[in-house]
Amino acid sequence: LAYMYELNSVIRYGLVRNEPHKTQSVSEHITNILTCAYFFKDVIKDGDRLDMGIVSRRALIHDIGEIETGDIVTVKKNGDDTERERLAIATVVKKVPPKIAEQLLADFEAVEAATDLEGRFVRAMDKFDGFFFQGIGGGIHMIRTVTPDIEIRKKYLDSLTGIMENLEFPEIVPYVRVACDDLVQRGYLRNND
Repeated sequence: LAYMYELNSVIRYGLVRNEPHKTQSVSEHITNILTCAYFFKDVIKDGDRLDMGIVSRRALIHDIGEIETGDIVTVKKNGDDTERERLAIATVVKKVPPKIAEQLLADFEAVEAATDLEGRFVRAMDKFDGFFFQGIGGGIHMIRTVTPDIEIRKKYLDSLTGIMENLEFPEIVPYVRVACDDLVQRGYLRNND
């Protein structure tokens, strides 16, 4: 999985990003969710029941409101941000053809509410990528910049196993624990060096 994430560093047309901290666009995040989905579908007990077409479609649109709001960092998100995101989805829905809008809204709600297997799975993959990316290459330095408060980062790590269990994917918990331990060993909970 970490090897596949190296595609985040390959820039098309032979160009190279010249940035002090590894960053991730929302589009790269979506690709990472799909990568995680194909990795974990064979790990979870209900993987053979997953409709990967629905998973892919929902992964593609789960953050579409960020076209209007920009990225809202999970560890900083509050009730006002959630409302802004819902208003942004309403704006997006108005800008696409009605037939697409209806499906887009249904898929967005299924992921937000985690109402079915595919919605829960996309939500789990979203959360998994949200921290796994931080441990790849320069991701730790990026998250230290975005979230300098160590206590917030610690609370975030502590919540991840519970999130996977609440979404009914206990099979992913060992992967979360290993990745969390690795992040801690590599300095995630230290101040900027």
